[in-house]
Amino acid sequence: EFSHNVCSYLNAVNEGSSPPAVKHERSFTVVYRNNYRTFWEDLSEQQYVLLTSLVSGSLFGESIFKFAERFPGTEKELQANLFQWFNEWVSSGYFSRIEYNS
Repeated sequence: EFSHNVCSYLNAVNEGSSPPAVKHERSFTVVYRNNYRTFWEDLSEQQYVLLTSLVSGSLFGESIFKFAERFPGTEKELQANLFQWFNEWVSSGYFSRIEYNS
Protein backbone atom coordinates (compact mmCIF):
# COMPACT_ATOMS: atom_id res chain seq x y z
CA GLU A 1 0.00 0.00 0.00
CA PHE A 2 1.42 3.35 -1.02
CA SER A 3 0.44 6.99 -0.81
CA HIS A 4 1.72 7.72 -4.33
CA ASN A 5 1.29 6.36 -7.89
CA VAL A 6 4.13 3.86 -7.53
CA CYS A 7 3.15 1.30 -10.16
CA SER A 8 2.67 3.77 -13.02
CA TYR A 9 6.02 5.35 -12.15
CA LEU A 10 7.81 1.96 -12.09
CA ASN A 11 6.20 0.94 -15.38
CA ALA A 12 7.38 4.10 -17.12
CA VAL A 13 10.93 3.73 -15.80
CA ASN A 14 11.01 0.06 -16.76
CA GLU A 15 9.81 0.86 -20.30
CA GLY A 16 12.37 3.64 -20.67
CA SER A 17 9.76 6.36 -21.04
CA SER A 18 9.37 9.55 -19.07
CA PRO A 19 7.84 8.80 -15.70
CA PRO A 20 4.56 10.48 -14.85
CA ALA A 21 4.41 13.22 -12.27
CA VAL A 22 4.38 11.81 -8.78
CA LYS A 23 0.84 12.14 -7.47
CA HIS A 24 -0.25 11.93 -3.89
CA GLU A 25 -2.87 9.20 -4.19
CA ARG A 26 -3.53 5.91 -2.50
CA SER A 27 -2.34 2.98 -4.57
CA PHE A 28 -1.94 -0.75 -4.12
CA THR A 29 0.81 -2.68 -5.88
CA VAL A 30 1.76 -6.33 -5.82
CA VAL A 31 5.38 -7.27 -6.49
CA TYR A 32 6.12 -10.88 -7.38
CA ARG A 33 8.69 -13.06 -9.08
CA ASN A 34 8.08 -15.60 -11.79
CA ASN A 35 10.80 -17.50 -13.68
CA TYR A 36 13.50 -15.37 -12.01
CA ARG A 37 11.94 -12.11 -13.20
CA THR A 38 10.35 -9.45 -11.02
CA PHE A 39 6.94 -8.06 -11.88
CA TRP A 40 4.61 -5.49 -10.34
CA GLU A 41 0.99 -4.73 -10.99
CA ASP A 42 -1.64 -2.36 -9.68
CA LEU A 43 -4.31 -3.86 -7.47
CA SER A 44 -7.69 -2.58 -6.47
CA GLU A 45 -8.14 -1.98 -2.76
CA GLN A 46 -10.40 -5.05 -2.61
CA GLN A 47 -7.75 -7.25 -4.22
CA TYR A 48 -5.16 -5.84 -1.82
CA VAL A 49 -7.33 -6.61 1.23
CA LEU A 50 -7.84 -10.21 0.12
CA LEU A 51 -4.20 -10.86 -0.81
CA THR A 52 -2.97 -9.26 2.42
CA SER A 53 -5.20 -11.60 4.39
CA LEU A 54 -3.80 -14.63 2.56
CA VAL A 55 -0.18 -13.48 2.88
CA SER A 56 -0.62 -12.88 6.61
CA GLY A 57 -1.23 -16.61 7.02
CA SER A 58 -5.00 -16.71 7.25
CA LEU A 59 -6.58 -19.84 5.89
CA PHE A 60 -8.09 -19.58 2.43
CA GLY A 61 -11.67 -20.13 3.62
CA GLU A 62 -11.31 -17.63 6.46
CA SER A 63 -9.90 -15.00 4.10
CA ILE A 64 -12.71 -15.47 1.60
CA PHE A 65 -15.39 -15.42 4.31
CA LYS A 66 -14.06 -12.19 5.90
CA PHE A 67 -13.72 -10.60 2.49
CA ALA A 68 -17.25 -11.61 1.48
CA GLU A 69 -18.70 -10.01 4.61
CA ARG A 70 -17.33 -6.61 3.53
CA PHE A 71 -17.80 -6.94 -0.22
CA PRO A 72 -20.07 -4.11 -1.41
CA GLY A 73 -21.55 -5.90 -4.43
CA THR A 74 -23.90 -8.80 -4.98
CA GLU A 75 -23.03 -12.43 -4.38
CA LYS A 76 -22.85 -12.96 -8.14
CA GLU A 77 -20.39 -10.05 -8.50
CA LEU A 78 -18.32 -11.43 -5.63
CA GLN A 79 -18.12 -14.85 -7.27
CA ALA A 80 -17.20 -13.36 -10.64
CA ASN A 81 -14.48 -11.18 -9.11
CA LEU A 82 -13.00 -14.00 -7.06
CA PHE A 83 -12.95 -16.33 -10.06
CA GLN A 84 -11.29 -13.70 -12.27
CA TRP A 85 -8.76 -12.59 -9.65
CA PHE A 86 -7.62 -16.06 -8.68
CA ASN A 87 -7.42 -17.09 -12.32
CA GLU A 88 -5.15 -14.10 -13.03
CA TRP A 89 -3.13 -14.54 -9.82
CA VAL A 90 -2.46 -18.24 -10.37
CA SER A 91 -1.64 -17.69 -14.06
CA SER A 92 0.79 -14.90 -13.17
CA GLY A 93 2.53 -16.98 -10.54
CA TYR A 94 1.55 -15.04 -7.41
CA PHE A 95 1.46 -18.28 -5.45
CA SER A 96 4.47 -20.56 -5.18
CA ARG A 97 2.59 -23.38 -3.48
CA ILE A 98 -0.66 -24.33 -1.85
CA GLU A 99 -0.57 -26.18 1.44
CA TYR A 100 -3.38 -28.40 2.57
CA ASN A 101 -3.90 -28.75 6.32
CA SER A 102 -6.33 -31.38 7.49
